[in-house]
Amino acid sequence: MPTISISLSSGVEAVLSFLPASYFRHKLSFILLITAILILLNLRGVKESVATLTPIFVLFFICHAAVILYGIFSHVSATPTLFIDTIRETRQGIRQLGFGTMAFLLLRGYGMGAGTYTGIKAVSNGLQILRPPQVKTGKKTMAMMAASLAFTAGGLLLCYLLTDVQHVAGKTLNASLIQNLIGNWTIGGFPLGVWLLGLLLLSEGAILFVAAQTGFIDGPRVLGNMAIDSWVPNRFKHLSERLVVQNGILFMGLASVLILIFTRGSVQVLIIMYSINVFITFSLS
Repeated sequence: MPTISISLSSGVEAVLSFLPASYFRHKLSFILLITAILILLNLRGVKESVATLTPIFVLFFICHAAVILYGIFSHVSATPTLFIDTIRETRQGIRQLGFGTMAFLLLRGYGMGAGTYTGIKAVSNGLQILRPPQVKTGKKTMAMMAASLAFTAGGLLLCYLLTDVQHVAGKTLNASLIQNLIGNWTIGGFPLGVWLLGLLLLSEGAILFVAAQTGFIDGPRVLGNMAIDSWVPNRFKHLSERLVVQNGILFMGLASVLILIFTRGSVQVLIIMYSINVFITFSLS
């Protein structure tokens, strides 16, 4: 449920960052609409296809890799100063606050970035459906995801520091970063930067919507496994005429809707719920 909620909220925020700030007041309505669409699609029986999803992952990685590399190399002269200032401020913080407090702040920051673990969580929950041998396939998948996530998340954080990105109302930090880097690019009067910004944010939204779909795939499967051992009612393991776990899909979808309404779709609140959920899931797995 937190996977669905945080993914949809983040995805809608990414897409809305390309639109006028006035659209943000309708953010919750957009999120609930997409949630309802995903519920209906899954009740009808949606089967994820790697061939269909591959272009989304490729587009996301290539676009963001290009932006990250451009952001780093276009500000490479500021990198040594940034590292020196970071080390100095860290040492100063340890002297003033103590090592324990600084470690807590770092761990809290790490936990607030738990949304990047959505895909890894999906692999840990869906190991049984991977290509045999499952353990070898799972390890290979985890290694590839860890490398890509480390590069993307670490590269974006470095670019934030190099370009001194600040929060802008109605925009995500990624949107502000991309706007600062390439938003003013033009070719013969054609606003190339604006179109690239839209493409990048659309790829972010698309991959987050796919992440939300993993919640509808893995959530009912986990409930079905729990129903076998009588941890939840047995009806959660029964398939409908469309060979989907209808009760599990409805449960996950409606619970996500309640969470979204309760939190007003706030990513700041949802990420805390998700960080608790994801680390508990990893520990149990």
